[in-house]
Amino acid sequence: MLAISIVLGLTGGVFFAPALTLAQFKVKYGPETQFLGYITGWFLLLVTLLAVLAWTQVWRRRPGYADLCYLLGL
Repeated sequence: MLAISIVLGLTGGVFFAPALTLAQFKVKYGPETQFLGYITGWFLLLVTLLAVLAWTQVWRRRPGYADLCYLLGL
């Protein structure tokens, strides 16, 4: 749950404060890296959704959760 909240915070940061979030990754925000911020935001959103899906399957004790956990490295 902690990892999900961290990734969710980064995802929100990329969409609402891209310069601050990209600075966390040591990338200077500018016209050259604007697309990088956009792609990073959508990638983090995908990772967040997959982590929430894996956490939900673990919580419900469904047998298919192991593949998602392996994919996410949880």
